[in-house]
Amino acid sequence: MKLDKDCVRLVLIYIEEHCVYKIDKFGDKRMHKVNLHELKTSEELLNMQEDDIKYTIVKLLEGDYIKGDLIPKNSGVNFEIVRISQLTLRGHDLLDNIKPEPVWNKTKNILQRIGDFSLSIMSQVAGETMAAYTKSMMGLNG
Repeated sequence: MKLDKDCVRLVLIYIEEHCVYKIDKFGDKRMHKVNLHELKTSEELLNMQEDDIKYTIVKLLEGDYIKGDLIPKNSGVNFEIVRISQLTLRGHDLLDNIKPEPVWNKTKNILQRIGDFSLSIMSQVAGETMAAYTKSMMGLNG
């Protein structure tokens, strides 16, 4: 199965926006944990296939981009229960580099020319693209 780079970006954005502290019925502050149903039915991910979302979650967990609990149904991406509690520092770094639309579009173009790629390559390309974008915004090119 291929890792859908758009799905990676959308899942990370969703987690950043929804894993927040909320006050429970007892008045205690608790971190909201994002679950699979929430991701599948979110407006942001409606155009994504469930298998792509699941595969993205598994790879983001394996790569230490997110923290959470996954309860497999049988094995692999065959699961129904996941509770994502937060982005890791590594996840924040990747998201910070792919969140701005101009940087993301340029990163995607580069990745399409590469073909197959790992999350670490995606992160590296996004970081270099963000650095170039930042320099151009500061007028430091040339």
